[in-house]
Amino acid sequence: MDFIVVYFSLDVLKTKLKNGALTFEEMEAILGNQFQCNYSRIQEEMRWLQIADQVIEERIEQLRQQRGLESCVRGANILIQFKERLKLQGDFGTVERIAKVRFYYLHKL
Repeated sequence: MDFIVVYFSLDVLKTKLKNGALTFEEMEAILGNQFQCNYSRIQEEMRWLQIADQVIEERIEQLRQQRGLESCVRGANILIQFKERLKLQGDFGTVERIAKVRFYYLHKL
């Protein structure tokens, strides 16, 4: 019975990776958190699932972009805190707009 559950889970993962239905949250939980920024390991795991190289490259690039965006948002929030603590003046409008971006991991790969 356990084998059937695992096989079904892998099959669902494979299908969602192929058709882009996997959310970033799922991708991070399944592969990203385990392999961090070791994209070659993530590629190996996807190849093991028999995902086409073109799809692998696309999903890895999307993961990199998502992580980059999240990093920008975190950085903007830090700048806003810095601005408030030091009572800095000036046009921080762009930084404030970036800081307001929220990632709910509903975006699909």
